[in-house]
Amino acid sequence: MPTTSRRSAKVRVATGVAAAAIAAGVISGTAACGAGQISQTANQQPAVNGGLASLKQLAVRDAQIVYPAENGDALLQAGGPLQLFVVISNGSATDKDTLTSITAPSGSVALSGTTDIAPGKRLTIGKPAGVTSAPAAVEGNTTATATLTGISDIRSGLTVPLTFHFAQSGDVTVPTPVGLSPTQPVPASQTLINVPWGGEH
Repeated sequence: MPTTSRRSAKVRVATGVAAAAIAAGVISGTAACGAGQISQTANQQPAVNGGLASLKQLAVRDAQIVYPAENGDALLQAGGPLQLFVVISNGSATDKDTLTSITAPSGSVALSGTTDIAPGKRLTIGKPAGVTSAPAAVEGNTTATATLTGISDIRSGLTVPLTFHFAQSGDVTVPTPVGLSPTQPVPASQTLINVPWGGEH
């Protein structure tokens, strides 16, 4: 092969390799961008006001001591009675569980109602602040109330470690926040920031 032809062939090969490398870089960069979006959200906790915990097949969500609709400051100073709101879901497809009791560092928590949690169903205790009507009944789901009394050193915005005792799954302690007064500003740490999905990076 003449020298000129060999040089032309080498140039064509080098150009092809460079083009392939550029294309691979573009694909890799796009994939990395997508992966970055997933990794930024995969481990984020749900934006809820209350405490949460997981115990075997059970998921405890949005646990909170509700700020009283009337005489809130006085009831807090007296250590109750105060109402608890929490939703407990049973992720098992076959095994029922039962919430047997809830304990606090001081005072007592009285349960009333049906506290069984059927497979694939949930137990709702109490109502969140500002809600007056009971949740719509769903077959298999259960409802109950939990009243706290004699709780010492309890104030709006603080957390109380409540321990949930289950017949099958055992015990789990949930840092449970005390609801804020309607006139109390929301702490900056609880203000949600609206970040567009798939924003710049």
